[in-house]
Amino acid sequence: MIGNDIVTFTKQRSKERQRKYQDRILTKEEQLLFKNFDNKVKIGLAWSIKEAIYKYFARAQDLLFIPKNWNIVELFSVSSTKNVNDFNGKFVKQGFENLSHFATRIQSSNRQIFGKTLIFENFIYTVVTDERSKLDKIYWGVLEIDSVLYRDQSKAVRCFAKEQFSNIFSVANIQTLQFRSDEKSVPNLYLNNIQLNCFFSFSHHTHFVAYAWI
Repeated sequence: MIGNDIVTFTKQRSKERQRKYQDRILTKEEQLLFKNFDNKVKIGLAWSIKEAIYKYFARAQDLLFIPKNWNIVELFSVSSTKNVNDFNGKFVKQGFENLSHFATRIQSSNRQIFGKTLIFENFIYTVVTDERSKLDKIYWGVLEIDSVLYRDQSKAVRCFAKEQFSNIFSVANIQTLQFRSDEKSVPNLYLNNIQLNCFFSFSHHTHFVAYAWI
C-alpha cells in the first residue's frame, strides 16, 4: 500500500499559533527530531508526513485523523547533487535516487512505515509505504495548475497520473484508462474495465497536485 501528501508554503502563522499547532501534531519526542528546522518548514514537514501516513492506513480501515497516533521515530537527511528546488511546473520520477531528501521511519502500534520527503521552494512532498526497499520503486509526480478549486485539483491529478502511466507502460489509447474510487474513496485504476494490480495515492494543496503509485 501507499500514501502521499503535498503541503504548500502559505501565509506565516504567529509564533504562538505555530507552537500550538506543533503541540497538536507532534509528541514531545517528535519535536526533538524537528528542532533544527525553522518553524515554517517544521510544520509543513510534520503535517505532510502525518497526512501521508493517514492515507496509507485509511486504505484498509476507517480512521480519524489523529496525528499523534503515528510516531515519527526516525528522520534524517539524505544528500545528493540534485537540487530539487529546480521545479519548473512539473516533476516526474521513479524513486528518489540522486535527489536530496529526508528519510523517515514511523511507528504505529506494531507496524513500521517508511517514507521519503522532498522540500521544494514552494511545497513539501511526502510518500510512505510499508517497506523501505519499495520507496525507490514508486512512481510519483507533482504538477502545478492554475486553479485552486477542489474539482479542478481532483480532475487534474487523475489526468496527470493517467498520462504518466500511459507513457511509462505504452498504453495505446489513454481513454481506455479510468480511475474509480471505492467505498473508502481510494482511487483504483482500470484498463478496459479491468482493475489493475497497483496502488495509487493522490494529494493536492493550492496550485499543486501530486500522485504516487506502486
